[in-house]
Amino acid sequence: MSNLNINSKILVSILLFILTYSYSFSQTNLGGGSYTTNFPGTDSAGRNQYPSGTPQLSGIAANKPVPTNDWWSKLVKENHADNLFNYPMTMKTTNNGLIVTYIPWGVIGDNKAIEIGLAGLDANKTTVSNHSDWTVTMNWDDSNRKMTATSGIGMPFVYFEKQSNQDVEIIVNSGNVTVNNEIIIIENASNGADFVIYAPSGSSWNVSGSKYSSSLNNKNYWSVLMLPQSTSNANQEAELFKDFAYVFPSNTITKWNYDSQSAVVTTDFEILTETKEGSNSVFLQGLLPHQWDNLSTESEVPNFKNYSTVRGELKILKGNKFTVENKFSGILSTLPYLNHVEFDTDNPERVGKSVVFDININEEFLEIAGTDMKFSRIDNGSPGELNGAWLMSSRFRNGKFQIRDTNKSRKTMKILSGSKFQWIAYDLDSKKFIATGGGSYTTINGKYSENIEYFSRDISRIGMKLEFDFNFEDGKWNHKGFSSKGNPINEIWIQR
Repeated sequence: MSNLNINSKILVSILLFILTYSYSFSQTNLGGGSYTTNFPGTDSAGRNQYPSGTPQLSGIAANKPVPTNDWWSKLVKENHADNLFNYPMTMKTTNNGLIVTYIPWGVIGDNKAIEIGLAGLDANKTTVSNHSDWTVTMNWDDSNRKMTATSGIGMPFVYFEKQSNQDVEIIVNSGNVTVNNEIIIIENASNGADFVIYAPSGSSWNVSGSKYSSSLNNKNYWSVLMLPQSTSNANQEAELFKDFAYVFPSNTITKWNYDSQSAVVTTDFEILTETKEGSNSVFLQGLLPHQWDNLSTESEVPNFKNYSTVRGELKILKGNKFTVENKFSGILSTLPYLNHVEFDTDNPERVGKSVVFDININEEFLEIAGTDMKFSRIDNGSPGELNGAWLMSSRFRNGKFQIRDTNKSRKTMKILSGSKFQWIAYDLDSKKFIATGGGSYTTINGKYSENIEYFSRDISRIGMKLEFDFNFEDGKWNHKGFSSKGNPINEIWIQR
């Protein structure tokens, strides 16, 4: 076997091992206990049932597992959701956009202090188009107007973007309003809380009664801030926060490690950002008491402002990372991983069978117990936007899209981390590995760029750089450009 094929196979094994586990659905004994992936059924009172209906998902979230016990999970089940508490704010979705307010205790009721949307927006439901470890992106789409809002636990800002040309429209139903160029300040909007709306630099606001509209200086982003309850000079505080108004969260990541010797769980929190304007990339993240009271000695500490919440003081960190340590005296179970083999160039007879690996894993490496196989971590799933395993589901040929049945044995799969990619063509029935290629990639401003580092069929392609247009539509990856042979391609990929 050539070095190229050996290296290709190793990388395929690493990525498949990480991304495409499959588990058996039967009871498994573990130590003195056991676990099962079978639905345990309801209790005597009829509780613990499957949720009814279909999850309200769109965009990249349509093909991701969705949590049903998060602060925003009501969005998954209902057309519109109220009592969305991210601390410090309270939110509610409507046909016309997002209501932002402050409720120190209790429910939102008919409080609609500030309504944020687009001119004419009338979406009959708000879907979840993306989510990360502690953020959610809400999506409004009435076919002609599209808007998203991203909010996270402990974040004093809500981050908005629009995907259509309509003006942003703000309706202020309570409070005293001041407009300073691109900034709207709303004092005493609800229960004494002040809010600030930041449009892009150079924007202006048109005022008609309680309605404020802007074209955003032909940009597509804006943000809304709740000021600390202790604010005495809203204009001064609005300027102080302005430097952070255009630093949007692109991902939030939580990683943990358990030290069995000290019985300490160490949890690392990280916010990845996208700066819409200016040079600042530092984020404002609020820490709740269970976090700031258990920070590790090496962690950054809250260093900015504080808010009052029903869960205690929210302390704001001016930074993108923090680390929490907790003593844990219970039991953490370690489960074996079950790898379902889909191709094996050395031993095709393993195809279709399952292999159990005992592994050791931490932030830096993964190793298979009892072997000398040890893999270093490449990245944390970013900055690229395509992390995951994808199957080609259709391609444009002879003037129309030809649908591929992804359940058939012949498959073309592309596996991506946050910076590396690999495609693999194989056949389950014939147990044949057909071809592979891969390298590094980036996703910037709607452009997907590949740098080919290996290609099993033609090594002359190594070193080529290819650029494609890409976008997501209903969770599908639309991929359009020219192949390494120079032929036009137009493909649609779905996450597996």
